[in-house]
Amino acid sequence: AALTASLGDRPNLAFARWGMGNALLAGGDHSGAADAFDHALALAEELGMAALATESLAGLARVALARGDLAAATGRAERILAALHADGSLDGMEEALWVPQSCHAALAAAGDPRAAAVLELAHAALQARAARLPEGEPRRRFLEAVPWHRAIVAALRAGGGEPRA
Repeated sequence: AALTASLGDRPNLAFARWGMGNALLAGGDHSGAADAFDHALALAEELGMAALATESLAGLARVALARGDLAAATGRAERILAALHADGSLDGMEEALWVPQSCHAALAAAGDPRAAAVLELAHAALQARAARLPEGEPRRRFLEAVPWHRAIVAALRAGGGEPRA
């Protein structure tokens, strides 16, 4: 992040801050993650990087959930829903399935009935991507090795649905 900042490469700085937010969140540093995601969001919005802005909102929703702040998590989920409805796709996102899974987690935690529709969107996108892979081990790894992919399948099963492989 420091190198991209020193070079004045603001698009890559926004992406680097998003990546930092993910690393800090994974390490349990909620304050650091929130700062990094906030910075990524501000830069992405300023630069018109809608996909990265939405991914940064997903990170902020995850931070809020980790902190137990349902109001903030659902507020971020509202903005994610607005972005998803405005764009209509997950294209251009680095971790596209992470966004609806994060939104679903926030809405489900709040008992919001829209969580089911977001889960269906996430699952349909996951299945479309999985279908591009050869059956067997490559597809199984894709569905099971990525934490948010596993979370989508688990949430569908928990809700009584049966995931398609």
